[in-house]
Amino acid sequence: MPKTGSSGPTPTSARRRSQWVSRIDGHPVGHVALTRPGDREDAVEIMAQRGMPVERSAVVARLFVLPAARGRGVGGELMRTVAVAASDLSVKGQ
Repeated sequence: MPKTGSSGPTPTSARRRSQWVSRIDGHPVGHVALTRPGDREDAVEIMAQRGMPVERSAVVARLFVLPAARGRGVGGELMRTVAVAASDLSVKGQ
């Protein structure tokens, strides 16, 4: 769980499908981005082999948490946020 003074992941610009930043005391301490799979990614080949709709898929492109913020639940919170967003994208077919 994030400590007092932290805020949950908040969306940033829509440069990718979605991206979020976690902050503690107003300072960014973590980031995660969700992107569309690229043509050359192994994920695309795996999805195609399994008959999964690539156009409704998303890939976690980046996840980082500053060393000083590790062990405070920031990474888990970012991954939960991105998992919900990816599920929403898949359901909506975006």
